[in-house]
Amino acid sequence: MKDEKQKPRDIRERTFQYALRAITLYRTLQEGKDSAGWILGKQYLRCATSIGANIEEAQSGESRADFVHKYAIAQKEARESLYWLRLMTDSNISTTPTRALNGGDRGTHRGHHRDHRQDKEGIKRRAGDC
Repeated sequence: MKDEKQKPRDIRERTFQYALRAITLYRTLQEGKDSAGWILGKQYLRCATSIGANIEEAQSGESRADFVHKYAIAQKEARESLYWLRLMTDSNISTTPTRALNGGDRGTHRGHHRDHRQDKEGIKRRAGDC
């Protein structure tokens, strides 16, 4: 069975699960007394949940260009969510962001990010499959 290729996981499901973990982290931050954590948590929640929303929206893109554009927005949101996680961790607002988000699925966020480091031609080729 070593020769069998493992089926790639659906990006829509991965981003949905990531958003659920982001909600959990946000709720944890809201329980604290640090107002900076509340503000950064809101910023993070907006971009983290936007990733999957843009991926879903891309599925019914009106054109290849629209599909590529939606994926590019999702990539930007993923980068922004990384920024907020780093800021929360390095400022000691929360020491749990990466643990809370990994949820036993190491690399979900990084996996999403890595998938979209492709050049636009790679995304365009996939758009033809939609």
